[in-house]
This record gives sequence, C-alpha cells and structure tokens, in this order.
Amino acid sequence: MKNKWIWILTVLVLAGFIAGFFLFNQEKAMTMEEAKTLIANRYTGEVINIEEMDGEFIAEMNRDTGNYQVAIDAFNGETKSLEKTGTNENTDTPEKSDEPVEKEILTQQQIKDQLKAAGHEVTSVKSSTSNENKRYVAEVENGEQKSQLEIDAVTGEILKTTPIEETTTKILTEEQAKEIALQTVNGSIDDIDLESINDQPYYLVEIETEDDQEAVVQINAITGKYTISWEED
Repeated sequence: MKNKWIWILTVLVLAGFIAGFFLFNQEKAMTMEEAKTLIANRYTGEVINIEEMDGEFIAEMNRDTGNYQVAIDAFNGETKSLEKTGTNENTDTPEKSDEPVEKEILTQQQIKDQLKAAGHEVTSVKSSTSNENKRYVAEVENGEQKSQLEIDAVTGEILKTTPIEETTTKILTEEQAKEIALQTVNGSIDDIDLESINDQPYYLVEIETEDDQEAVVQINAITGKYTISWEED
C-alpha cells in the first residue's frame, strides 16, 4: 500500500513539472488592448468589438470602405484573415467593373507597429518587390540577435526570417606578431609597433641578432604575411 502511494505521488510530481515547464516556455501573447491598437493602426479604422479565441484576436471594425472582420495571431500579430462583412450607409456603392481590385498596401509605419507589438526592436523597414509580390524587408533585433524579415505588404505576414551575422575583421595580437617575427629571424626583440600603411594595419618588429645585426620584420596584422629589411651599419 505504501509503495502504491509513493508511485502516485511520483506521477503527480512529474505531471506538475511537465505542465509547469510548458507554461513557463509558452510564448507571451499580446494584450487585448495592444491587439485593438494594432488592428486600428494597420487598417485605419475603428474597432467596435474584439475578442480572443483559440490563439487569435478577432475584431469587428468600421472603415471608410465598409465593415470588416479581422483575425490576427495573438502572439506575433500576423493577419490570419480579413473579410468584408458589410457596407457603410454613407459609402457609395461602386459600379461593377471587370478590372481587378488592387489590394490595399500596409504602410511602413503600420509594419513597424506590428513588429513592435510582437516584441521586436525595429532597425529599418524598406519596401521591396519580389516576383510581382509587394513586400517589405525589415531589420530587427531581439537581444543580441539581428534578423532580416520579409513581410507581405498586404497581410503583414512574416514570410521569411534570415539571421544577420556580423562580420568583424580580427587582427593579430602582439604576441602572435612576435612569434611570427622570431620564427623568421633568430634573435631578441628590441621593439614592436602597430602602424597603418596604405590603410592596412602592420606590425613593425625590430630584432637584434646574436651577431649584432638588426632586422625589421613588417607583418600584415590581418593576413600574417611579412617582409624583412636589414639595417646597414
């Protein structure tokens, strides 16, 4: 009987741990007020009702062109659907035309607002056209990670995320330069300086040999390539 209770308590503790782990790692959703502001700014209208359902915010809104129902992702703010549900009384009914209706494009500011609402720090947003689809290309930061995002200019959906890796040019340390110089010329180092020659960093290492000769080893601080010059008496 005692073993049975121990087994039951063990199962409950493990279940609680697993549930707590998933709750702790669950992505934080936007608040309803943040979602309302995001939708109103993105589609330039008045949100008259909004509710949260199954990980989405669903809003009813009035725009100059009619009444709409908008659904956005509660975590990243991406538009899931946009449907026209009616017309305003003051809106003139346009004549039917065979011409295709051009979809309304989000502004750069609306894209920035969407990304900020999703927790991104926005560095830049630029318009782009790829395969006749209108898109925005944005650079964002999340902590130390920088990324480039391709965003649908109509729906605001993030189509592609590409991490940006910063490239920094590393130069040799003094110790590395000394080691190269001494492998080239046997002797003792009198002096070492780091100088810029033709916009390139070079170490100038002065070495005195055992027979009292003096050499200067010029080392490219980036590539490690070197030349040797000897001082005449």
